[in-house]
Amino acid sequence: MDSLKIYQLPLLITTLLLVSSCGIGLCVGGGGIGRGGCPLEAGVEVRLMLSGLEGLSIRKNDCYPITISAVDSLGNPATGASTSVTLSPSSGVVLYSSLLGCQTYDSALEQNTFTLAATASQVVLYLRSDTTGPASLTASTSGALAIVSGEQTLEVQEAPFDTTNGPDYTVYAVSQDSNGDIYLGGDFTAFDDAARGRILRLNSDGGLDSAFSTAGSGFNSTVQSIAPYPGGKVVAGGNFSSYNGTTRGRLAMLNADGSLDTDFALPGSGFNNDVYSVVVQPNGKVVALGAFWQLNGVNTRSAARLNADGGPDATFALSGSGFTHGAFAGALQADGKIVVGGLFTAYNGTARNFVARLNSNGTLDTSFAPVGSGLSGYVRALAIQADGKIVVGGFFSGYNGTSRPKIARLNANGTLDTTFVPGTGFDGMPQSLSIQADGKILVGGEFTSYEGTSAPYVARLNSDGSLDSSFSVGTGASLWVYAIAALNDGTVVAGGYFLSFNGGSAPYLARLSADGILIATPGATATGLDDAVVDIALQPDGKAILGGHFRLHNGASSPHIARMNLNGSLDTTFVAAGSGFSAVVGALAVQVDGKVIAGGAFTAYNGTSRRRVARLNSDGSLDGSFVQSGTGLNDEVSSISLQADGKIMVGGYFTSYNGTSRRRIARIQADGTLDETFAQVGTGLNDEVEALAPQPDGKIIVGGDFVSYNGTPRPYLARLNPDGSLDATFTQSGTGLDSSVTSVLIQTDGKLVVGGYFTAYNGTPVSRIARVNADGSLDPSFLPSGTGLNSSVFSLAQSSSNKILVCGSFTAYDGIATPYLVRLNDDGTRDTTFSQTGIGLGATPYVAVETVDKKILVGGVFRNYNLTTARFLARLIHIGSLD
Repeated sequence: MDSLKIYQLPLLITTLLLVSSCGIGLCVGGGGIGRGGCPLEAGVEVRLMLSGLEGLSIRKNDCYPITISAVDSLGNPATGASTSVTLSPSSGVVLYSSLLGCQTYDSALEQNTFTLAATASQVVLYLRSDTTGPASLTASTSGALAIVSGEQTLEVQEAPFDTTNGPDYTVYAVSQDSNGDIYLGGDFTAFDDAARGRILRLNSDGGLDSAFSTAGSGFNSTVQSIAPYPGGKVVAGGNFSSYNGTTRGRLAMLNADGSLDTDFALPGSGFNNDVYSVVVQPNGKVVALGAFWQLNGVNTRSAARLNADGGPDATFALSGSGFTHGAFAGALQADGKIVVGGLFTAYNGTARNFVARLNSNGTLDTSFAPVGSGLSGYVRALAIQADGKIVVGGFFSGYNGTSRPKIARLNANGTLDTTFVPGTGFDGMPQSLSIQADGKILVGGEFTSYEGTSAPYVARLNSDGSLDSSFSVGTGASLWVYAIAALNDGTVVAGGYFLSFNGGSAPYLARLSADGILIATPGATATGLDDAVVDIALQPDGKAILGGHFRLHNGASSPHIARMNLNGSLDTTFVAAGSGFSAVVGALAVQVDGKVIAGGAFTAYNGTSRRRVARLNSDGSLDGSFVQSGTGLNDEVSSISLQADGKIMVGGYFTSYNGTSRRRIARIQADGTLDETFAQVGTGLNDEVEALAPQPDGKIIVGGDFVSYNGTPRPYLARLNPDGSLDATFTQSGTGLDSSVTSVLIQTDGKLVVGGYFTAYNGTPVSRIARVNADGSLDPSFLPSGTGLNSSVFSLAQSSSNKILVCGSFTAYDGIATPYLVRLNDDGTRDTTFSQTGIGLGATPYVAVETVDKKILVGGVFRNYNLTTARFLARLIHIGSLD
């Protein structure tokens, strides 16, 4: 069997063809040629499909989930097949079949021979390569498929990062705000060759946020602490004395665009020594901790509070001498109290060895009192758990005589938590701590081992203090980690003074998966689309028309519309020449002649007026035979549907077409003129139309935000006659749906599946999806099990075997994780044969459609699938894993 090297492709929706004429994945079979061009045993159209590696650039030490499936000629799970499959990796490639990810290899758990049968037609495992260069994975079968084999060749690369990507020097601080944006502070002066003076902001996907710019030299020295501030602002502390030439003595506040907030102005010289930690209180006041002893020439040892204008807050009562030495770390409790760690041994004359807690007004909290001598050495980092316990790391060996080598956990009253036992602990000092949502503890620092087990500069601990072996960092960072943070999406960002992580290039910054695997450098140049996909329309030849917010694909201009080839590459024969659409394309439809109808918020195409609706030729040029006379539609189009007679239904926010009243719905002739035979009675629909679905009899199903038609109640769903009048035979019983409809799907029996924001139909719970009979009544035979979907539906699409693809903002179905995408059976129950790999889609999709070869195209605002880059567009195989 021929094989093909895997290359980095522009979109992760490309199927790798190991046999050029074969339809999908790795095909293994015997005998003659069956449908799709794959060798099949005579009379048995069954083959093997390998998925998960297609279109990826395989990187050394990265972990890749892969699936081996027995499928029929259409790509469906094979029935009646029973075969033994043996997978043989080449030297340096390791298979992990224990379904725990790429952790330490355990020969007692791993296997490479599997049995596929009708009841278990697939197996999932993980692949990892420890070397670079050519490698391969061979599948051989016996049994129903005869004895044959197929080989997939891989080209394993070093992580594709170099020193031109990411920060150009040490990172000391990492912080994430409530929007998911990531702030970095340190000694760097550039990121991806863009000037950034020791502070920058990354988008949630790790790309540089150009909307936050230092616009000049930035800070003139190190930033050591960052804290997000209300209103999108950020507070930075360090040893700098100015920002873009304006004096700021070691503390400054920046606006959301990176400019200096001049309303927060430290009068005078500011702090006279380093600020190591910044804590923002709920009232907007800022507590600074550090090695300073003066603020504007006034004594304030190691701690001070500033008002919202940057002036010293005299109500923060540092009565007496304050801390005896520097304060290195601080954290805010839920009750407003502040836990402080450092080099001090007393606060205002009261003994507090290296850790103390202050009340919100700066007085010592005497209810937090260490027992005896407390910690034996100074604290460099601390973090507060959800249960109020405090994890501290630093240069100490014990607590009041009890061994605690460099890490300990304290109870809320300051006593030692004896349930956290670190054994021999770290062999070097922790520099940063972060608590994950599951309570596990991330540690970065100057250590190389924990309890005698290798842990090079980064580790994760379980809640009892033991090393979490599932966080498999391999050789870890090449040198010190000064900052570590658990991100909202479950990944981890580490910054410091290192150049690589587990053998992969990662200068000064690394992003790790939940398993500790290096998955990305935040500075890596983005490929694919540059913004969200809102709608997808499939052509008969399988190519896909995309519409949305995007303007570029791999740097090539594609303003709001593009056509993709079957392999995921941009179809350059479809050229939106010039400026393209002037604004977002939110709705698409493909005519039988290949022309494309587009609707959205635009008012022009390549400079020619086309107000909210336009028709393009099959090559992407403007169709001059479709011409609006006058002003066209006066507001946005949200939905488009084509009738059999070539007329075009449009729905949205608009209220007129060329000055003629058409409230939220209109029908347009094939030449672009208004169809006067479709006319609403009276005021028509009273709010937006989001979904349109023409029936075979010419009637039109309409869904949206409206609640009435010409004053007649029609809550969120209605049917219109072919002339635009209300169909009185279609009416919801009682109060009907209780919120908006975003999508409508007409089934072959005339019933309607509707999705949206609603949670009830006439008082009956229907969590965001329901089926309605032809007369508008609720169909009780369509009954999602349990609690159903936990959030809104944005799109519905017909899938094979009467199944229904559903996408939206939901993350679970009946309590089972289904991140933003699920497939339902015809009765509304979850299709258990469809399951996303790992954490699946990383954010919300707007649209999902099934292709002719039963794959699934998904578009939206997501940027990854199971931590693999998939920018705004992904293709999945029929079982739900990435194609």
